[in-house]
Amino acid sequence: MSEKPSPVSEEEVNRPDIKEVYDQGQNILARHDNEARWKQIAKEQNDLRNFRDKLLMRSQTSVEEVMMDDAEKMNDAFDEQKMAELLEQIKYDTRALEKSPYMKSREFVLAAVEVNGFALGCASKELQNDREVVMAAVSQIGDSIEYASEELRADREIAELAIAGRGAMTLNHLPTFRGDRELVLRAVATNGFNLKYAASELQNDREVVMAAIQGHGQGIRNDILAYASPELQSQLRAE
Repeated sequence: MSEKPSPVSEEEVNRPDIKEVYDQGQNILARHDNEARWKQIAKEQNDLRNFRDKLLMRSQTSVEEVMMDDAEKMNDAFDEQKMAELLEQIKYDTRALEKSPYMKSREFVLAAVEVNGFALGCASKELQNDREVVMAAVSQIGDSIEYASEELRADREIAELAIAGRGAMTLNHLPTFRGDRELVLRAVATNGFNLKYAASELQNDREVVMAAIQGHGQGIRNDILAYASPELQSQLRAE
């Protein structure tokens, strides 16, 4: 077993032959130490670059998200302004709705029929069968019931709303209820010319006919009487 070499004394280090070898050894150790240190520095710099890149990517993503969010808000504000202008425009004429992309939106259609019930005519079949939308439309103007689905036109509650709403010939669009005495009485009281669309037995009902002609002048009275049964026409004209 070899013995462990004894340390070199200071006196021996200063010997020229030993000093040269000692200095070479120190240089080799220094180089190795520097190389290890530089590797560590390089690793730390690389870690910093990776961290910086991640921060930049996150920052860029945040900026893009903010920009997209701002753009969406601007578009929403623009849409709201355009929709408000359109709602103002359709108060008396719904033709502007015929090709409007906003009519695909249930929320917009609901707002439109509240402004002008006839906007229901520009709505999709699906929305014409939407109970809430139709009820809003006929509450605004009864005659818009014309554009409701067949199913909803046969709905008594909706029919009552339509008859009570502002309109003219509502009964024309409610074939299911032309023989319903209660609803016909309401309809002719709202507009006497609804008598034209009442069932024949109700056109021969004195109370119904009287409700239709009541409050009208002679000219309109005669026009409405034309839709009563011949028998009642003769009786009432003779009175």
